[in-house]
Amino acid sequence: VLIKVIDPADPTAVSNMLPANGTLGVDQPLRLSWSPAQFASRYDIYIWPEGETQPAQPTVANIPAINFTLSNNSLEFGRNYQWKVVAKNSCRSTPGPIQIFFVRRLPDLVVRNVQTPT
Repeated sequence: VLIKVIDPADPTAVSNMLPANGTLGVDQPLRLSWSPAQFASRYDIYIWPEGETQPAQPTVANIPAINFTLSNNSLEFGRNYQWKVVAKNSCRSTPGPIQIFFVRRLPDLVVRNVQTPT
């Protein structure tokens, strides 16, 4: 009996990430997407404020899809964030590029006149 073990291939890095690098005015809930990585079956997503250290644990882990919606509105308005996707298979992983997006600011509310019933 001959057993041949085939070394698994490294996944390629994801590409065509949206929101694209430098995107301004991103709304919540945050919708992320990317082109699939070859040899990948799952993805980890990391999101963190610009200027801070990337978290050790992914924001979302082991998703099988090539898109994700962060629906908990946990991002601070008017702030830059960095994000990356790590492509994974059963044995290996490959980090994608780090990209930046800017969550839109809340509009200023200006009250010019207040009328009350008399």
